[in-house]
Amino acid sequence: MNRGNLLIVLVALCAVGNAACGGSSSSTGLEIVITTAPASMVVGATADVVATVTDDPKNGGVTWSCTPAPSCGITSFNPDQTQSGAASVFTAPSVVPPGSQQVTITATSVSDTSISSNSVNITIGVASNNFSFYVTGKEANDVGDTYSIAGIVTVSADGTGRVLGGVEDYNDGDGITSPQPNGDSITGGSLVMDRDGSGNGILTLMIPGNTNLGVNGRESFALNFPNPTHALIMQFDGTATSSGSLDLQTLTAIPTSGGFSFVASGAGVDGEPVADGGVFTITGTSVAGIVDVNDGGAFSRGTLFTGILGPSDFLGRGTITNNAGFPVSLNYYVVGPEVIRIVNVDATDTAVGSAFGQGSNPSFSNGSIRQSVFSLENSPTGYAAAGQFSTSPAADAKPASNASAVAHQGQPASNQFDGIGDLNELDGAVLTAATITGTYSLGSNGYGTFNFDGGFGDVATLGIYAVDPALNILDPNNPSAGGGVAVLAEMDENLVGIGELLPQTDVTVSSFAGFYAFGAQGQTLSGFDEFDFLGGATVSEAGTVFTGTGSLSDPFATLTSGVESRAATFSATAVPDTAPGHAGRYTLNPVAVASTASDFTPFDFTTVTAYQANGQQLFWVEVDPHSEFGGTLQQNPSSVVPDAKKAMPKN
Repeated sequence: MNRGNLLIVLVALCAVGNAACGGSSSSTGLEIVITTAPASMVVGATADVVATVTDDPKNGGVTWSCTPAPSCGITSFNPDQTQSGAASVFTAPSVVPPGSQQVTITATSVSDTSISSNSVNITIGVASNNFSFYVTGKEANDVGDTYSIAGIVTVSADGTGRVLGGVEDYNDGDGITSPQPNGDSITGGSLVMDRDGSGNGILTLMIPGNTNLGVNGRESFALNFPNPTHALIMQFDGTATSSGSLDLQTLTAIPTSGGFSFVASGAGVDGEPVADGGVFTITGTSVAGIVDVNDGGAFSRGTLFTGILGPSDFLGRGTITNNAGFPVSLNYYVVGPEVIRIVNVDATDTAVGSAFGQGSNPSFSNGSIRQSVFSLENSPTGYAAAGQFSTSPAADAKPASNASAVAHQGQPASNQFDGIGDLNELDGAVLTAATITGTYSLGSNGYGTFNFDGGFGDVATLGIYAVDPALNILDPNNPSAGGGVAVLAEMDENLVGIGELLPQTDVTVSSFAGFYAFGAQGQTLSGFDEFDFLGGATVSEAGTVFTGTGSLSDPFATLTSGVESRAATFSATAVPDTAPGHAGRYTLNPVAVASTASDFTPFDFTTVTAYQANGQQLFWVEVDPHSEFGGTLQQNPSSVVPDAKKAMPKN
């Protein structure tokens, strides 16, 4: 794959339709009608055009023409003359015509040049792709408000990276909420990729209707593409810092049936951290499900809720209303058949998250969870964890504590899990390779619980919500990386967070090699202010050396002097953990961060651990007493050559 041109991923041509256009006629009855012509085309595309001539004793056919001449050029038709009913191939202009963005085609009689068809207008547009994106993080204001964004951006597919439009919903629950019901319109911008093949780039969005966003209505995001349909993304304009995902949109219509699991995180009315999770079923325009809510440590589980799905617009955006049992104002953005981003648009609280499909015939059980890796995080509270475990039937099985809430769903008895994990509560427990044990139960509807036995900091109870095992929840358009198990929401008094659970299918060291997009979100103990970073790195099989370049966002000056570096470098050596039962765990001590910028002070993330689900997916976590982060490493599979000699993909 040519990583130097990540923008050109799909080109969708407009369909050719029929146009019944009456033409002029002579006194002898000669008449011309254009019977086939497209209503719209993308620049440079081709389409057949056909004219039918009646009552022409000379059978001269027609000559094709196009106006305005500066847009049409001199090679618009091949051939320029055709017989009645024969097709000519029309080539659309290479640029969009100014003004009306249309060209006009006409067929003129060869036998009698005074007779022409009526004109047919063809709208010329640019091939484009819609990308869905979401981020969550902190605003660089006096109180560091937690904020959420979800949206759709339309990007030209002609290699220029022009942003053609889009919409987003921004909400900090403290005075800045996109106007409803329409959200904030994206009117332009650009997606500019670095030329070094690193996958790094900058996405700029122009939102002139809301000067509260970004810098006077201009938002900038750093991103890294591990493949052409997916990127890690973070805000990068000095006004805020955040992390999230950008993914190619493959569907705009909201599904009308199916089961989904979801999680979301954000902040409540007093700025306290909030996490939600649950399962629901879509039936037509109705939603019904079960939700767990953790509002600053005050949690409730197993609440039944219902809602109404509003129709999705041409960008895949819609609303969820009448949320009985879960009274929040929600908008949604469709990514694909089994992925929906959801965002809270209440004026006094905020959250953003995802809903993932459960498959065509969801039927889960304890056996749906086997050897797995997990990640948990809530950056605003300075908390991150990652680990791995195996499962086995409990010797003395007992009903789950929440069985009454979901008994009608066939909640099974508990199973055991045991493994290891790394945890950083920043102002509490900091653990490396700690033993974790406990029990779990998973109902047939995908709703379940993990109960930890203790010894893993304040982690005690997780809500678990199973997803389609064929769905990659980190990168929905890349099923080759492997499917998912579940999404997670923390239901504890002292910790509030969400996370993911992936099957651990490959722990061989040689698989951890190639090119990786990496990203993380974290905080420091001093001030609890957020930082984010992302980039692209190569990992060599020999010694598992990690070397990357990317962007560091630190507007609160928690790690550096407050600079936002687009020239940050990241280097480490990933050392496999050889202790019995620890295969799949690595230490990267330290991850050294530097920059070519003169005002950048180099520093180290001293203790970092990674857990390998497979060669394409890893979670990593910082476990230093003064700072923490959590995030992912996602491989570009085409960077791994067949002979296993791992190399940087060519640009």
